[in-house]
Amino acid sequence: MKWFSVCALAHMVVLSCVMVSCAAAMQQTTLDHPHNTTETYDELDGLDELVASGRIPGIAVLAAKNGEIQILDIAGMRDTETGDPLKTDDLFHLGSCTKAMTATLAASIIEDGLLSWDTTLAKALPGLVDELDPWYRDVTIEQLLHHRAGVAERTDRMWEFETFAAIQQFEGTPTEIRKQAVQYVLSKPPRSRDTTRMEYSNVSYMTVGYVLETVMEKPFEQLMHERVFLPLGMTSAGFGLPQGQSQPRGHHQTHDGFLPVAAEDQNKASPAYSPSGEVHATLHDWFLFAQDQMRGYRGEPGTLLAPDSYRKLHEPPTGGTYAMGWYKRRQAWANVALTHNGTNVTFYAVATLAPELDACVLVATNCGPPTAGRACRDALRLAIDQLQLSGK
Repeated sequence: MKWFSVCALAHMVVLSCVMVSCAAAMQQTTLDHPHNTTETYDELDGLDELVASGRIPGIAVLAAKNGEIQILDIAGMRDTETGDPLKTDDLFHLGSCTKAMTATLAASIIEDGLLSWDTTLAKALPGLVDELDPWYRDVTIEQLLHHRAGVAERTDRMWEFETFAAIQQFEGTPTEIRKQAVQYVLSKPPRSRDTTRMEYSNVSYMTVGYVLETVMEKPFEQLMHERVFLPLGMTSAGFGLPQGQSQPRGHHQTHDGFLPVAAEDQNKASPAYSPSGEVHATLHDWFLFAQDQMRGYRGEPGTLLAPDSYRKLHEPPTGGTYAMGWYKRRQAWANVALTHNGTNVTFYAVATLAPELDACVLVATNCGPPTAGRACRDALRLAIDQLQLSGK
C-alpha cells in the first residue's frame, strides 16, 4: 500500500546472520501449507544473491505456469533480531494487492443485485449523504474502483499524512472506524473533479468497503472471508500484520541495515484501511486468488464470479491503464499483464499475472521501499527467465 510516511526510528539493528550461499540450479523446496498436503517445487536461481546483496532482509517468490506452481522459494530472515529463517508457508502483508480482492468482492455483491456499478454514494449511504461534500453524492462504485472519483489524497503529501494521522485516532468497531474515516475525507472538497483522470486513492477503496458492509449489514472483513477467502480455500488469509513469533516481522530500512517493527506496533494499523491494503496470506493462498483471476480473464469458469464480471474488473476505462485493483499493460514477455504492488512501508508485495500464458509471479518481502521494490522486480525477472515465459 502506498499511503503513508513513518517517522525515523532511533535505534539500529545490525543484520545478525550471514546469508546462505546460492543453491545449485533447480533444487527443490518442500511446502507444508495450510491444506495439510506436502508438495515439492523448484527453487529460484539467484534468489539467495538478492538477499546477500543487503537490499532486503528476506524474500519469497512463487511462479506458476499452466495452472501449476513451478517455483516456490524463500531466502533470508523473518526477523533480523532473531535471525530466524523464512519458511515457504509464512504469511506476508500484501498491501495494496488487497485492492483486487475488494473489487472482486464488490463484483460478487453486484452480481447478487444488491448494488450496481452505477450505484451512487447518495443511494448507497443515505444516512451519510448530508455529511458529504456535494461532489461525492453522485460518485459511483465504478468510479471509486477506477480511482476516478476525485478522492486524491495522495496528490498532497502533507494532506495524506494528516489524513492518515486523523484516521489512526478514530475508535470503535472496524465498521464504525471506516464510517468516521469516509465522513472525514469525503466531507472535504475533492482535489480533482476530472473523472477522466486517474488519481490513486486508498480512501476510494475504503469507501467501497464501507458501502459493501452497509448494504450487506456485515463487517467488510466477514464479507471478504465468506465471499472470497473461503470459496477459494485461502485458509491463511486475514487482515493486518502477520502476528506471532513464528511469522515474519516487517522492517524499516535504515542507513545501517533493517530495523524490525517493534512488537507493540504490530497492531497499530487502522482497520479503516482493510479494503484498500491490509490483507495478509501465504504465497500459496495468494496464488489461489491469482489463478481464479486469470481463469476469469480468459473467459473460463471462475470460482467467484461470472465471466462478464471478471471482464469488467480487468478492463480499464478508455485511455487508461488502471482497471479495478489491477494495472493492465502490454508487456513483451506476457502480451497482456495484470499487475499491482503494495506496501505498508514495512512489507512489500508485487503480483504480475500473464493470463494469456496462464502464468503468474508473486513476490513478497518483509521490508519496505525503496530497495524492496527493486529487489521484487529483480526476482520477477529471474522467475520469468527461469520459466522461459514469452508472449511470442
